[in-house]
Amino acid sequence: MVNEIAARLKDADAIKRSQQFPYQYFAAYLNAGCDVPQKIKSALHDAAEIACGNVPQLPGPVVIGLDTSGSMTWSVSGNRGRGGTSKMRCLDVAALFAAAIMRRNPDCVVIPFDTKAYRANVDPGDTILSVSKRLSKFGGGGTNCSLPIAKVNSTCLASRSFAGIVLISDNESWVGRGRYGSTAVMSEWSKFSSRQQGNPKLVCIDIQPAGNVQTPDRKDILNVGGFGDSVFKVVSAFLSDDQNRFVSQIESIEL
Repeated sequence: MVNEIAARLKDADAIKRSQQFPYQYFAAYLNAGCDVPQKIKSALHDAAEIACGNVPQLPGPVVIGLDTSGSMTWSVSGNRGRGGTSKMRCLDVAALFAAAIMRRNPDCVVIPFDTKAYRANVDPGDTILSVSKRLSKFGGGGTNCSLPIAKVNSTCLASRSFAGIVLISDNESWVGRGRYGSTAVMSEWSKFSSRQQGNPKLVCIDIQPAGNVQTPDRKDILNVGGFGDSVFKVVSAFLSDDQNRFVSQIESIEL
């Protein structure tokens, strides 16, 4: 029975046909208890890797800013007491997103950050677990969400063409000040977008949304609160400037 369950879970053809995305598989893998056979745990991890192939391609490469500050090591569900607190950390969600997007869009650039921007060689073939482990080695300090954009603006990356920037954080960005009363993120985004051809977009994924954001929603900026498999389609539709598809993706999400 264990062999049959494991085989069904990691059936590549079935996963491709279902168009299932990797978040639920990976969450199940991390939350599997010690009484779950290792063969089934391994199958869940393999399924998450296979499901990365179902993530939509983006209209062009993007810069992925991954928050590696201390608060990103907290549970994505927050502390809900025994049995209610997820073993998936905010950092694991960031690693999952980066691994999945890089798998389908290998020209993307990944920049981990806390109060510094770090250099990370994330290979498109890296597993989600290896990306998470690599990201865990960075940072651990405060948070300055403007740093990935500033890194692009101040290096040779400024000459490259990007479809946009995706910031994945818990949004606790208390470091960095912008110009004329704006946030540092908005100041750096204005500089970035003015240098890019076309219509670049900024997506801010706030894994643990609260009452504040770093940027206002507008035609070129999208704030996403929380995380789930639907985020991949929402981000792809927004970056593609497909308003009808974007609206339909939002309406299809069950609350």
